[in-house]
Amino acid sequence: MAALWAKQKPKLTVSCIAFILIIVSLIGSFYIRSHLSILQVTRDGVNNDRDEILKEVIYSQREVIHSQREVIHSQRDEGNDGAAQKVGTKNGRQDFHKVRWPDGDTAGGTVGLFYHHQNPPVTDCDQKKFLVFEMPKKKGDGHTRNIGSLYSSMIMWLSWCQLNGRILVLDDRDWQLAECSTHNTECYFKPISTCKLSHAISDESQVLRIKDMNSLKTISEKTIVVPPRVHAWFPIHNEQFTFKIGWFHPCHRLRAALLYVWRPQPWLVDVLEDNLRAAIPPWFNPKTALGMPVRASDKCHGHDLHHSAGGELHCLTFEVLMKAARDVRDMYPQIDTLVFTTEDPKLVVEVKSWNDKQPADRKWKMVYNVRDVMQGTGSASAITVATSGVTSKQKIMESALTSLHLQLRPRHLLYRFYTSWNLMARLLHDSDQVTFAEDRLKFAYDHLSGKPSAANFINYRC
Repeated sequence: MAALWAKQKPKLTVSCIAFILIIVSLIGSFYIRSHLSILQVTRDGVNNDRDEILKEVIYSQREVIHSQREVIHSQRDEGNDGAAQKVGTKNGRQDFHKVRWPDGDTAGGTVGLFYHHQNPPVTDCDQKKFLVFEMPKKKGDGHTRNIGSLYSSMIMWLSWCQLNGRILVLDDRDWQLAECSTHNTECYFKPISTCKLSHAISDESQVLRIKDMNSLKTISEKTIVVPPRVHAWFPIHNEQFTFKIGWFHPCHRLRAALLYVWRPQPWLVDVLEDNLRAAIPPWFNPKTALGMPVRASDKCHGHDLHHSAGGELHCLTFEVLMKAARDVRDMYPQIDTLVFTTEDPKLVVEVKSWNDKQPADRKWKMVYNVRDVMQGTGSASAITVATSGVTSKQKIMESALTSLHLQLRPRHLLYRFYTSWNLMARLLHDSDQVTFAEDRLKFAYDHLSGKPSAANFINYRC
């Protein structure tokens, strides 16, 4: 019997192996077919927005190519000691005061996608469909919104327009934050489109001024006009839009839209670089720096500023803010520099005084926006002039944008939710096109409760 088993054993072993292979083959075939079915269903479910998505993929690939070219050029410029002489460096040190910002006509990726969508030949503008984004005026509309609030909703509208075949144009005549001869957004930023407001409203019978957004998807008129009281609440109504655009909008599109609409005018670049040169010390190192933009003053519950909206945030004391910064430093001990920006001068005084009293091993190297007018409110409107004595809205805009660019230098960013200004900072902090450090990290504190607790840290990608 033992001899018979020994003779049959190889045959049984071969049979077992063959059986196992057949089972594996059947399982693999079923797996492949099921995934092909899923792919077929997915392919059948692609809607008319497929072409736009494909365009975006193409532009994203171009962006990767541009990045690879930069790496190649950087490697070509390496010296004999192996130290790469990067673009924007001087004596081996980066010029951190330089403004890095993509220009639409040469930008790749999704920024380029927005540029080419928004800038058709002027001769084609009469055949286009539009969405007119009305900006708050200096007088008469009873609606005051500042740059963070305005642009955080504008970029969502711009993204929606690009996906739905409309060009976004601005009715920014007599804009309340402008202070130049044109009195519009072009005081600070480059034009948003080659098409003008006159193209959008040339035929009044094809202009619809909406009061809510419930029917937006079914509107067939050439031009939709969206007043400030409507476009302010775009994110809340995201269920009404293609792809459920709103706060659930893909972060890379919002970031690209912001990069597009905030392309600075040449004179503004010069001012920002001059301010950044004054603010950034020679010893500054992005790898060991933590950025901390803070909105306070009129954002806080119980503020005493007249002519300003009621506060909407439980603001934290400077002790809690410093505790939050220290918590990040404990996680990353190499951090020794704090880039602190705020519109509230009282808070800056408190932080400086607090830091001066700390022992040497807990003291921060501090970087501030030394040219900041710190108007004591988030507003750059006439309200600010009445409450702070700062008489130039342009100076306030320059200060605010300098602080924003200053926050793009550190590798680490500590921010708080529920302020549009912080939304801008955290979106841009993820862009390789405007930042100065690799492997950037973001931290959110007190992100949900609104209570003065800085213990809840989350590392967000968007």
